[in-house]
Amino acid sequence: MQHLLLIRHAKTLQARPGQADFTRELAAKGERQCVSMRTWLHDQLPAENWQLLCSPAVRTRQTWQQCRPQALHCDEAFEDSIYGGSSGYLMALLTAQLSVHDRVILVGHNPVISELVSMLARANSEARLGFGTGDMALLHSDAGDLHQPWQMDWLYRP
Repeated sequence: MQHLLLIRHAKTLQARPGQADFTRELAAKGERQCVSMRTWLHDQLPAENWQLLCSPAVRTRQTWQQCRPQALHCDEAFEDSIYGGSSGYLMALLTAQLSVHDRVILVGHNPVISELVSMLARANSEARLGFGTGDMALLHSDAGDLHQPWQMDWLYRP
């Protein structure tokens, strides 16, 4: 069985004049969301080995650093292509990772995270409602084929 945890970064500050989107940081609300996310992940996520794929944008790195449970065993990879990558590209990236790892975490951005959750958990009506900041979805599949429906174990909205 394979598991996929999709996380959208927590709430961010608006860009300052001239600031690049890539460097936007978490807002105070985002930091509070991360505390809630960390507690939820600690209680719900098995501490087994996971492979992390994270956008290198400041807000996604901060989200992961602040929401990651201490006990979680995780190999981390920061992938430039997650920032601004299409859902098709991220599907290919996830397919490659799931051929090697049984448990993958992806921390990224909208609209792509919402699209991935909606495509993978298409039988779940909640999955089609969109993905707000800090939302997380854990999905599983016996086959691990991203072109077939996955089952949503839980959807957490901080």
